[in-house]
Amino acid sequence: MPSFRHQTSSLLLAGLVCILCITPAERCNAQNRAQQVTYVTRSEAAQFLLKRSNRVIPYIMNNGKYSDVIDGEPYARYVLYAAGIGMWSPDPATNRLHPHKPISRGEFLQMLAAVFNLPLNMAQNFEDVQGGDWDAPYAGIARKYGIFHDPRDAQRLRSELPVTHEEVSTNLSTLFAEQPDLRPVQHILIHKVVYEDTDSRRAQPEQPDRNMLYSYTTVTSRSQIRESLQQIKNLERSNADVIQDQIIIAVNKEREKAGLASLSVNMQLEATAEQHAKDMQARGYFSHFTPEGKSFVDRIKDSGYTDIDPIACGCTQVLTVPKGKEQRRETKPDYAVYSRDVCHCQPKFALGENLAQGQLTPEEVVRDWMRSEGHRQNILQPAFTEIGVGIFRDMWVQNFGNFELVLP
Repeated sequence: MPSFRHQTSSLLLAGLVCILCITPAERCNAQNRAQQVTYVTRSEAAQFLLKRSNRVIPYIMNNGKYSDVIDGEPYARYVLYAAGIGMWSPDPATNRLHPHKPISRGEFLQMLAAVFNLPLNMAQNFEDVQGGDWDAPYAGIARKYGIFHDPRDAQRLRSELPVTHEEVSTNLSTLFAEQPDLRPVQHILIHKVVYEDTDSRRAQPEQPDRNMLYSYTTVTSRSQIRESLQQIKNLERSNADVIQDQIIIAVNKEREKAGLASLSVNMQLEATAEQHAKDMQARGYFSHFTPEGKSFVDRIKDSGYTDIDPIACGCTQVLTVPKGKEQRRETKPDYAVYSRDVCHCQPKFALGENLAQGQLTPEEVVRDWMRSEGHRQNILQPAFTEIGVGIFRDMWVQNFGNFELVLP
């Protein structure tokens, strides 16, 4: 067997999912654990607010202007656009945007003002906001629209507090309820979508209710998007594209031998794999975790692969659902299948990743993966339906996935 560096996701992923859920084997009592609270980062807030405005976000390149914004990352263009319209300013000492820094209440109000062109310096009587404070221009927004209103402490804004995902969703809904003209233009309400990939059926349009908050999407199946992107990609084939195809063909041959369905290419998984391969090479590490601690699950989620529209599903929790029922079924040691009830929708997804370094050919890297038990399990995992391959120099990355949204 050739000597090569490889890692399997078993231990890393197991450590991650223990935070996300409680397994029957652990027999833990959830009431005896403190509930995990997550706070919204700048990049998350930028994507959330900009996607729910009428703004068209262009593809912007950083080109090294901000050292902590990586071109090609899913959040990059939103962060760059956010800085351009004054949602926040770069650190004057380092010229960094700190996209992964949690935001405070005051910063969220500043973001709302920038995105929705809200008036500044409105009347407010918060005891903890003085006229010369940096957040004074935005405090009136909270007072006028009832944002961050706490009847138990109504005279204080407490703008230094971090903001949870639930608060972001709830307070944006509050703003839209108080000022309905800020809602995005409504075109069509997705009543129910059943894909064959998708069964070939499409969305049923309804007249939207202007008194309710909805989110909208183009009536296009994932297969249509994939076909359109593939047509563009076929116009210019690079050597990396050819090698990626060879790996996928080899993987599907192994699955065919095992009586499993072939994996189809997913552009989000591919982009995530390519970015991770480049990042590992550029920063000199080899791991499922980035130096900042982001796992392959985090990176794939950031790409939008697991995104759903909880508002269209009748849910007020948009970024996370801390009050929702979460379950996990771990069927092998190196991957996990998550099942999460979000209001009336049931998103289910399975994710996995294989890494290798130093192989010279697609045949060699697939052969080495198949000789490693953990990697072999990912390649022959029945739960996976899609794949994305990333290659950069001697770094090889496979991302696997499956996403289903079960609608009532």
